[in-house]
Amino acid sequence: MKLYQKIAMFMTCMCLMGVANAAGPAHVHRGEAVSRSGLLVKPDVVRAPQMQVLCGTIAQVEGDRVLVKAEDGNSVEVLYDRSTYIVDGASGKLRLPLALQAGQKVVAYHSARMTRSLPPQAQGYALVLGAQEEYLPKFMVADQVEQGDGFVKVLSANHDIIVTVTPEACAAYGEIKAGDKLLVWSKMMTMSIPAYTNGEKVVVLP
Repeated sequence: MKLYQKIAMFMTCMCLMGVANAAGPAHVHRGEAVSRSGLLVKPDVVRAPQMQVLCGTIAQVEGDRVLVKAEDGNSVEVLYDRSTYIVDGASGKLRLPLALQAGQKVVAYHSARMTRSLPPQAQGYALVLGAQEEYLPKFMVADQVEQGDGFVKVLSANHDIIVTVTPEACAAYGEIKAGDKLLVWSKMMTMSIPAYTNGEKVVVLP
């Protein structure tokens, strides 16, 4: 075989390999994408999140309901029960419902399913006490966990955040599993979807 024929065959093989790599893994279905970490991300889940966040002030506490109002006029009446985490944002420690007081700054994590009432009502997942400008933890539910060499990557249930957790951030990082509820302290996050961040401190909630 002549040299130019060998070169032509080599270039053809390289092109075919490039097409195969561009196609991605065979198990990925239409409507899904793979993030740089290897975790499976569903764009439709990002557009329709399971959980929403409202930063504001507690306007009223009545029974098992907390009315949270934001500065932009948005409000939501958060329904809380024993499954709702009430967190001191400064320490990350859990608080009793007595900590919920009118005038308290709070970040409310609640279900995306809301009533059509005014204000809308939604089940609360977590109420993190503290102002938005403070260094507060983010509440997230782990959907997928990828084990690495001395770290894990966790994809949130909303498929909008991937956090890298090291033993410095969480001693029990290797025990984090899908379904765990986490508090994640991080100061920097990429503008991508999903966003990438490194957890400076991570607490696995009971």
